[in-house]
Amino acid sequence: MESLNNSFLENISVLVNAKKRNRLAHAYLVYSDDSEIRNKFASSLGKAILCNNTTDSEPYCNECSTCKEVDRNVYPDMYIISPVSKSRKIVIGDNEEDADTMRWFQAKFSLSPLNANGRKVGIIYDADRMMVQAQNAFLKTLEEPPKNSYFILVTESPNMLLPTVISRCQTISLLSNRCSYELDLCDGLFELLREIVLCEQKTISKAYEYSEALIELFSDIHKTAESQISLKWGDEYITLDDQTPRLKKILTQKFDAEVSATYIKSKEKFINGIYVWFAELYQMTLGVKHDQLSNSEIIPDGIAQEYGISSESALNYLNKVENFVQIMKWNVREELAIYDLAINLVMK
Repeated sequence: MESLNNSFLENISVLVNAKKRNRLAHAYLVYSDDSEIRNKFASSLGKAILCNNTTDSEPYCNECSTCKEVDRNVYPDMYIISPVSKSRKIVIGDNEEDADTMRWFQAKFSLSPLNANGRKVGIIYDADRMMVQAQNAFLKTLEEPPKNSYFILVTESPNMLLPTVISRCQTISLLSNRCSYELDLCDGLFELLREIVLCEQKTISKAYEYSEALIELFSDIHKTAESQISLKWGDEYITLDDQTPRLKKILTQKFDAEVSATYIKSKEKFINGIYVWFAELYQMTLGVKHDQLSNSEIIPDGIAQEYGISSESALNYLNKVENFVQIMKWNVREELAIYDLAINLVMK
């Protein structure tokens, strides 16, 4: 697990020993506050289960055809499910033909394996997005797992899962107390937040100016999501207009759902970035050193002291951002919520 080795040596060592002793659990719950870490670890764990070439220090060889197929997401006995609907939920589904649903996912494990070792792996990304009906249906599989089948549930919010689901999984905690803000748009966001806090013009017109800038950033998230899914679809997207009307409608709905799911996920990271920025500003006003912050790279060192931002003022900002975060969880007009946030931050 190349880039994860230094941070999670104990987790990797346990997996290596469990595999050597043929004691791998039939279900793992991988949770972390960093999406890149938890998703990469889950993929690596799946590779470790499937690869036949475990060494004393490594859970997989990274050289065999199995490892290479897993890396390319083409391994025939690894099945993946994640939220793709516009609501970003994993639903139970009507039947096994209902793609990207729990019934579809479970049906894959009733089929005969296509590989020689007979092992199958199922990964559920964003497992906390499973509807209760889907969790209850999956619980039956966890209670009586098919032979040589292994399941990996990946989440940042294990508390959203049913206790009965959690109890049947071996938990792997990869908490790093930080998030990765890899979106290019986040650089513009953090700079904008700095400008808002340091703004000396406490006027409605200035608040409106900042709200427009924030709204534009949110709009760019959707454009980026659309570009990402278009690139992912490749030729299938390019030739969309060449399909029959019925097939075009089906594919277009699926494409729009993937764009919506990607947008919602990125938007959540964006909103979380706003909260973390103000939380770290507040921590600095309380005397926490810059290099001790969980995401020190997103906020300038010394900003609180240099511009005389008090802990009371920083806490006031944070309370208003917390209110904004709660509002954005509901089905509200985003533009109005963003405008309200900008008004509250600028006017204090």
